[in-house]
Amino acid sequence: MLDFIGIAADQLPEIREPGEPVDTSSSEAAQDLGLSRDTLVSTGVLDQAAGAVCVGNTSPGMFSENTGAALAICAPQEELRFDPNARMTIHYFALPSTYMVHTFATGGMVLRWFKDKFCQPEIEVGTMAGLPSYDLIGQKRRPSHAAPPPGAMAPEVNPKAKGVF
Repeated sequence: MLDFIGIAADQLPEIREPGEPVDTSSSEAAQDLGLSRDTLVSTGVLDQAAGAVCVGNTSPGMFSENTGAALAICAPQEELRFDPNARMTIHYFALPSTYMVHTFATGGMVLRWFKDKFCQPEIEVGTMAGLPSYDLIGQKRRPSHAAPPPGAMAPEVNPKAKGVF
């Protein structure tokens, strides 16, 4: 793979476990950030992995969902197992020797856009009644026999989807 993309292995950083101490802060960084020169610098993790740990999602059989700028689902795994249909991505997790099934879609941002563009009545009713407009929008859209969406990301991958909501 390195030959294919035209880089050498020595151009890449050393692989380390999440949260592993790397060094102390450089003098310049410490001064710029107002930190002690002894401030420990360690490796980090994918933001969604960190969020999963923060809500207690730390072992196989659990999953967490976070809706923000993106909607993300994280499920820890003890073994590296790939989805044979390539619909779900696998990442290294926040805990050593652990992986996670991770899928995301543009969640919160597209929901806010939809609400702002098409749901003025729900916004007004929510404001008057002290109710979240998103709850009102969700109640309005609950078909009893709707077809599944065509999807653009996991788990309904459709790379040709355009404008899918």
